[in-house]
Amino acid sequence: MATHPYPEVAAEVVRIIDPASLGVPRGHGANVALKGLSKRLCFDSSVDLSNLYGSFGVLTLYGFLDRAVPAALALRGVPNGTPSVQYSYLHSSITRVCYFAHRAGDTTAAEALADLATNAPGDPYLPLPRALDGSMLKDVFSGPADSHDLRVGEALNDLSVLCGMWLFGSPTPVWTRERIETTIEAGVAHILSLRKWQPWR
Repeated sequence: MATHPYPEVAAEVVRIIDPASLGVPRGHGANVALKGLSKRLCFDSSVDLSNLYGSFGVLTLYGFLDRAVPAALALRGVPNGTPSVQYSYLHSSITRVCYFAHRAGDTTAAEALADLATNAPGDPYLPLPRALDGSMLKDVFSGPADSHDLRVGEALNDLSVLCGMWLFGSPTPVWTRERIETTIEAGVAHILSLRKWQPWR
C-alpha cells in the first residue's frame, strides 16, 4: 500500500481546522475546499494541496484565526524539497495566515509565521520574482460585475499573492506596503459582498 509523506502532520492540520465544525451553510462558496479537505489530505497530491490552500483562504477571510494560526504553524513539519510535494501551496498558506494575524493585531503569531515563511524548513524557499512584482494579480473586481461570482477563485488567489508581496516586499516601487494593504482590504470587502460568499456568523 502506497504511503504519502508526513501523514501525522496532515492529520494534525485537518484536526485543527476541523472543517465540519465551521458550520458553513449548504451552497456557500467556502464549502468546496473545506469538503475536499475533510475527505483527505495527502501532501503529494496537488488536488489535496489546492483544497488545503483554499481552506486557509476561508479561515483567514472569515476570521477563524484560532484555527488558521496553529494549522499553519503545524506545516513546519513538512520541509521544502520533499519529493512530490509542491511546497508553494504550503508557503502561500503560511504567508497568508501571517498577514491576517498581523491584520488582527496578533503580533506573536504574525512574527512566528513570518519566521516560518522566511526560513522554510528543508531547502531555502523564495517566491519567484513575478510573484512579488504584481504581474500575477488578476484584479478581478476591476472587470464587469457580472463576472465577479465566477472568478472568486482568482480573487482569493490575488489575496494570497498580495500577502506574499506584503511580507517579502515588491521590487515594483508602486506596490508600497500601504497600497498592498489597501488592495487586500478592498479584495476582502468585495468577496464578502458576493451572495455566495457572505459571512454566515
